[in-house]
Amino acid sequence: MTQVLVLSEYSEGRLQQGINEFLNGFHKSRLIDIKFSTSMIPDNSDLSITGCTIIYSALIIYEENGQS
Repeated sequence: MTQVLVLSEYSEGRLQQGINEFLNGFHKSRLIDIKFSTSMIPDNSDLSITGCTIIYSALIIYEENGQS
């Protein structure tokens, strides 16, 4: 059966770390694809320097072994 995993982070490095952690435990599945996306959201809080927040996301598509 085809499965998906969605990961989102505020830091590109943390997203990369999350993808790598998932792939390190990926011995029983078949990787089909990874889609990457960024989104900008307006942010007027005092923590935002640029006036927006960037969110990095990945969609990992995989298939569990032994299933179609």
